[in-house]
Amino acid sequence: MSTVSAWPALLLALAFATSLGVFAWLVLRARPLASGAAAGWDIGARLGRLPLWRTRAGPWIAALQRQAGDFDRPPEVWAARAAAAFGGGIVWGACMAGPAGAAAGSLLAAAPLAVLSGRARRRLAAVEREFPFAVDLLGLAVASGMHVEWAVRKIQPRLAEGPLKHELGRVLAERAVGQGWSEVLKGLTTRTGSAAVGRVAASLAQAEVTGMALAPLLERLAEDLRARRLEQAEERAARAPVRMLFPLVFCILPVVFVVLLGPILHRLL
Repeated sequence: MSTVSAWPALLLALAFATSLGVFAWLVLRARPLASGAAAGWDIGARLGRLPLWRTRAGPWIAALQRQAGDFDRPPEVWAARAAAAFGGGIVWGACMAGPAGAAAGSLLAAAPLAVLSGRARRRLAAVEREFPFAVDLLGLAVASGMHVEWAVRKIQPRLAEGPLKHELGRVLAERAVGQGWSEVLKGLTTRTGSAAVGRVAASLAQAEVTGMALAPLLERLAEDLRARRLEQAEERAARAPVRMLFPLVFCILPVVFVVLLGPILHRLL
């Protein structure tokens, strides 16, 4: 009897040891790379040799990290967290509900990546919330005769604290070290993941090459961004009744029926 009752604890200890070992193997093997713009960690050299990691998983996690503003950790750290959650979830599910629980617990491997994806969505929403105002200021500065780079330098301190202000500061820092304007704007689009930022960045890069007048262009872009923001607000307002249907039917109405019909049924019975 004691052997049967001891197997969940042994299985739990084995799973935690396995997941901890995977995490330690990936993280403790970290070696610092050369300093500079490409500084970082070389984590899990063996993991980097896997074709699936090089072609699919690694670039996907790296793109999520850029959009979430996580520039300090390499993608292998998030892979290690997913591996640890996978091992711990399997053992926890097996201890609670047997094989079916283990299968369900394995889904915890997606939890770290879901957290990262949530950060990316919140950061994108913050960028797109502030971006129309920034384009308005940029258009006013360019219309007053400033070069677009000096206009960005002028408006960046006036923006509210958030990811857009941080990204424009990074744009100015990259320009200060000699990177090309088109390259800097492309990097801005990649890091934010915003279609609106990409459209404005492409227009600025094209105007830099062709000599197009920027003030009317920025004015039109700002109008388009405001119109698009209004459309998104209307779409969210139209979806609100549908989202309210579930709590109304399954949470509010049953309580109302119980309060109204409960005393009547009590008297009848």
